[in-house]
Amino acid sequence: MTTTSSFLNLILYNSTTNKSGSFLSWSNDVSGSSNSNMVKIDSFSQEISGCVVSLDSNISGSITSVNSSISTLSGSVSTLTTNLNTANYKMQKLDEFTGAGQADFNNISQNHKHLLITGVSGTSFSGISNVVADFNGDANQGNYSTFQFSKSTTLEYISPRFTGGIVIGYSNTDALYGSSLFAIIPNYSATGGFFKTAMSFSASIESASSYGVGLEGGVWKSTSPITRIRIAVSYSGTRYNFLTGTKISLYGFG
Repeated sequence: MTTTSSFLNLILYNSTTNKSGSFLSWSNDVSGSSNSNMVKIDSFSQEISGCVVSLDSNISGSITSVNSSISTLSGSVSTLTTNLNTANYKMQKLDEFTGAGQADFNNISQNHKHLLITGVSGTSFSGISNVVADFNGDANQGNYSTFQFSKSTTLEYISPRFTGGIVIGYSNTDALYGSSLFAIIPNYSATGGFFKTAMSFSASIESASSYGVGLEGGVWKSTSPITRIRIAVSYSGTRYNFLTGTKISLYGFG
């Protein structure tokens, strides 16, 4: 009885059943041209070679596909980063003052074109007074021209102010009624060109029966980029502190 191997089905010599057979039969079984051990080994070798080539091709294709995906992902991340930076520069909080005292925004980023100041404030000075901003540490009254239009429950006026800065709002002493302001400083980071300017609108409520609104603006007679803004309450040229609860935020945009 002929014995075969487990995997390639090669014909094995069985000393019990095959020893009476001829050498020709055994030779045909080992190296004959049809279904012999050599033919089976050659066929298996061809199959293995084809599988290796196919595997190599598939791996190479997969590596190329992975590399392409990595390049695509890298490009997407780069684009996303650029878009996030662009969005960040469109409107970015640069600084914020909270509490009592006077706001001093220093080392202002020059990555934007315009500045926005908004907040709510109260003052330690008795009565309604002005919120004033000066630039780059310059509080020289002669270097500023500023004006204010005011409409309140008791009066209406438009007048220049002499404050050593630009008026950007009102403030009052009430512990519950804070005064709001919204100011824009265009083209703050430019060198040369026009003098630096600011404009704002504000609202102040002293009590349930006393309130007012204002439009303010002015010029700082300098063409230097603005790198510092000090904000305080001003009355007759004297600076006063804000009350606790004041919050003034500085944003860059454009």
